[in-house]
Amino acid sequence: IDWEDDSFTLTIPWYEDGAFNYNSVSTITVTYDATINENATLAGTGNQNTATFSYEDEDGEGYTDVNTSTETVYTFALAVLKIDETGNPLKDAEFTFTYNGSLITFDETDEDGVYNYNADSENTVAKTPESGIIVIKGVEAGEYTVHESVAPDGYNLLTSDKSVSAAIASATSY
Repeated sequence: IDWEDDSFTLTIPWYEDGAFNYNSVSTITVTYDATINENATLAGTGNQNTATFSYEDEDGEGYTDVNTSTETVYTFALAVLKIDETGNPLKDAEFTFTYNGSLITFDETDEDGVYNYNADSENTVAKTPESGIIVIKGVEAGEYTVHESVAPDGYNLLTSDKSVSAAIASATSY
């Protein structure tokens, strides 16, 4: 695979040394994964990923588009607002999030309370900043279980886990 900008070229030698490498009814399946980054659009029109499959002869001639396929990937955010009994935001509450029974991992954040989903991260704990709001961007749409693992000083832990939906511009107060 040769990478060029935001694309790559996959070379499959069809004919070498005077012989075909495959018979005429061979099927080649190309499967790849793409990961959206922090610049992805949340919900709305989604994020388009286009793949164009083509071929050319060994002299680089006869280039022909065979197939172009575009998939739209949607990503969402979930938000939690930790408040006291009078509606004031609470700092330093710590939460974990699960989706379909698995802990959600994300990049650590600065003081703004926004995290970015990252399947390769080992970070599973989100901590509320001064605003009391935690946002995790880049998750699938769906229901998440929220577990408070550390309560702010002077407060008790939640007595049970809560559910929150991944969505745009919505927050659930606990």
